[in-house]
Amino acid sequence: MAEQNSPIQSGSNVPTGAVPSAQSAPQVAPQGTQVASVAQPGAGAPSAQPNAAAPAAQQAQTAPVSAQVAQASSPTTSAQPAQTPVAASPTTLPPQPFVPYHNGQPVLQRPKNGNNTALVVGVVICVIVAILVVGIVAIMYFRPDIFFGAANYEKPTTSAVKEAFEDATIPEPDLSNYMYIGNEDLDEAELSDFEAGEVTISSNMPTCIVSARAKYENTSVKVEETLNIRMEHPKDAESWSVAGAPTQGDLHVTPLGPADFKQIKDNFFNILREYDSDVAAQFVNAEIQVEANLNINGGTAVFTLKKPVEGSEEVKECTVNTEISWSDSKGWDVKITSIDGLEEPGDGEQAPAEGDANAPQETPGGADSSGGTSQGGSSGNPTMELEAWSGDLVQVPGTVRFSNGHILLQADYVIRVIFDGRVYITSWFELGAGGSSVTTLTNGAHILATGEMSATGTLPQAPLVINLDYD
Repeated sequence: MAEQNSPIQSGSNVPTGAVPSAQSAPQVAPQGTQVASVAQPGAGAPSAQPNAAAPAAQQAQTAPVSAQVAQASSPTTSAQPAQTPVAASPTTLPPQPFVPYHNGQPVLQRPKNGNNTALVVGVVICVIVAILVVGIVAIMYFRPDIFFGAANYEKPTTSAVKEAFEDATIPEPDLSNYMYIGNEDLDEAELSDFEAGEVTISSNMPTCIVSARAKYENTSVKVEETLNIRMEHPKDAESWSVAGAPTQGDLHVTPLGPADFKQIKDNFFNILREYDSDVAAQFVNAEIQVEANLNINGGTAVFTLKKPVEGSEEVKECTVNTEISWSDSKGWDVKITSIDGLEEPGDGEQAPAEGDANAPQETPGGADSSGGTSQGGSSGNPTMELEAWSGDLVQVPGTVRFSNGHILLQADYVIRVIFDGRVYITSWFELGAGGSSVTTLTNGAHILATGEMSATGTLPQAPLVINLDYD
């Protein structure tokens, strides 16, 4: 029994009887340290060696254990020597990096290397290259001259341009829009101001538009016109060549003499009809006497109209005063300023009732059942033509006139109407209107009469009807 109570020999001074049993005070050594085992005597435990010169390695192994046992057995014992720290095991893992967490999830951290920067730079370079490629393709499509050498081609020389026009057939100027001028016997074109435009590429062909100024003259007018010719320069050729006939450009006409008075006189009734169709209808086929004072700046002309009255020896007469001036866009312009001497109703004539002053005068004839020409409210020369069949929708501009219970349309022109194969020359139409159409018509109003045409007119001077109440 005495041997069982003997103290453990650890190479240090530990009080006898202060070591508790292994069951009463278990000790857990820190991980990574070597802990001495507590064994019963006779079971392979190391024997007590009182020798103070024990090996250093044995003291290093047993000293920590003795200190722990001593602390557990007697907390009230006197101060113990300082514990010797235990060296870390060679197999201890290296410290792990700190990973931050947010809401239970690890927070990803941007790598501190330059991989992302290189990727961004690469993407930017690719985008820039793509933009450059698209731009170059667009320029090649819309401006091929930049890449196909337009800048390498010089313009045609002045002598080359002049030669191109001299070898071409120069067209005569179009003077059809210029009134009352003499366009006969124009001199041969005099060319000047030869000029070459910019070189462009058209269908991979260097092209240049060259121009010249052509001048013509006669006793009436001076005409100046721009002419253009297209020239090309094939890549395998050494010079420019003509690629088409001359085309006409802007036109400028200047008077060199007065208006052609014969042309004005021949067209006088059309001028009068545009001014007052009633007066023109009264003086159709009248004798015309003219007094004119014309020069290169224009002037005035007075037209005296005389026409015998049927069934009497009286002569109906009026004077039409005009002014003539030059217009750069249409030549000589003749305007009526006034009409004097129109005959008022005399003895034996009954003046029209109020509201009927503009009623048409009945003329012999009316509808011609033979299918030939039928005269309506005008026997003048027609200036317009209208062809229609029964039920056709027509439009006729004119002025509304109320006459003896009839609603009439005085057309703006003398019209040659071909209706159902028959010919009518008239400036009067009867308007078929009822209901709301009647309330919208006003005597003297200018309208565009739109309706179905028929030949059911009851007045000889207005044999055709325009039915405004069409479906």
